[in-house]
Amino acid sequence: MDIKAVQIIKSFSKVERNRLTKFIDSPYFNSNDKLSAYYHSFINNVNSIQEPSLQDSACSIYNKKLSKDEFNKINHALLELVTQYLQQENLKSKKLLLENLLVNEVIKRKIELLEKQAFKQAERTKKRALERSFDHLLESYRLEHYRFMNTSEFERKVKSKRNFSGEEINSINQSLNDLFATEKLRVYCMYLSWNRVVGLKIEFPLIKYVERWVKNNNTKPLTQIYYLVSKTFTDFENDTHYYELKKLLESNKDTFNANEGRIIYDAILNYCIQKTNIGEASFQEELLTAYINSLEQGYLLVNNQLSPTSFRNICFIGTRLKRFDWVESFINKYNALLPLEFRKNALTFNQARLAFYRKDYLMVLELLNQVEYEDIGYNLNSKTLMLASYYELDEYLSLTSLIESFRAYIRRLKGTTKERKSFYMDLLKYTQKLTKIEPRDRKALIKLKEEVTHKKGVVNKQWLLEKIEELL
Repeated sequence: MDIKAVQIIKSFSKVERNRLTKFIDSPYFNSNDKLSAYYHSFINNVNSIQEPSLQDSACSIYNKKLSKDEFNKINHALLELVTQYLQQENLKSKKLLLENLLVNEVIKRKIELLEKQAFKQAERTKKRALERSFDHLLESYRLEHYRFMNTSEFERKVKSKRNFSGEEINSINQSLNDLFATEKLRVYCMYLSWNRVVGLKIEFPLIKYVERWVKNNNTKPLTQIYYLVSKTFTDFENDTHYYELKKLLESNKDTFNANEGRIIYDAILNYCIQKTNIGEASFQEELLTAYINSLEQGYLLVNNQLSPTSFRNICFIGTRLKRFDWVESFINKYNALLPLEFRKNALTFNQARLAFYRKDYLMVLELLNQVEYEDIGYNLNSKTLMLASYYELDEYLSLTSLIESFRAYIRRLKGTTKERKSFYMDLLKYTQKLTKIEPRDRKALIKLKEEVTHKKGVVNKQWLLEKIEELL
């Protein structure tokens, strides 16, 4: 069924449908009784309704045979009501915006009787708000703007003769500074994130001035957070920025909204991932903590679903830290949040990885035989696990065969970078070297260990080093 209004209503919970019904039945928002009757004709059975029966209902309600265009117009009118309902629902959570809309309307209508009260209530709402997101900064500025613009030029001149301190100008100036700096840094952080992936060429000529202003002034927590996020990109080697950011987030975790939370935690996760990728073991614990915090606060969920990539990464870092029981519990608890089309593969692969770290290598191979290899990530990770399992089982013929087929697969692989390919090629090269070194050849083993240690980005580097150490 392609009727948009019906598809959207189907996605609503029972509580949301009840609220929508009240909205549509409200004469203030909908004075079309026939449209309301059409809505009621299917709402109780919306999940099983079919388009022909909808059209029949519409014809009966409008008491005539409807053309395709007429039927489409009815559905378009219903869609407009549904979108208006969504707008109203969104407004409910934006208390300061609602207060500002009242202030603006009172000013526009020149209702002096309500003017003082409206400003006072808006100021009270601003101070009471727990959230200190960009939306809050925007509405704070808007309130100062209304206050400033509502003061006539005559009043300003009168005040100036009474030792006018310029409080209104200073207040609106501070709000504008906070707003501009925060949004500039937020956009800059998004640019830095994308730039690492696709190599954008965008100039930010004012960013140095914004950074200097933030550094030299007592700015809002959210402004400081975005400043520190940007520093984790531009000054990657300096871990101080990360730890300051982590501390600031902990004391302000309830003050920004979901969208901002996702941007901020995505940067933290990427920073920790990069640190672990270059061998900084202390960041493994940091990474798992960041994942757990992000998941518990809902930032990892999109439409209440957890991506297979995030699920895999959490399981991976948990097993690396040898928290096997925790990982098993995590898999059992959160696999239901995976999208249905990816659930089986994600569940099986991560069970195989857990089995590997528990040294049940035969179970690893058994489970990996059930994984479908359409996804590049699953293919690469599964082959990596199989490679290590064959080595652990002393299945050197199977290992040699897999190394050759894996190498050929990487050469043909499209949709990934040359750098990533080289990381996997290094894994194959060092694994092959490891199998050819005599266990008593200590000199060769030390040389291989030094080579692997100093080579950046090698896939499964920690495992390789562990296997070399076992032979020394």
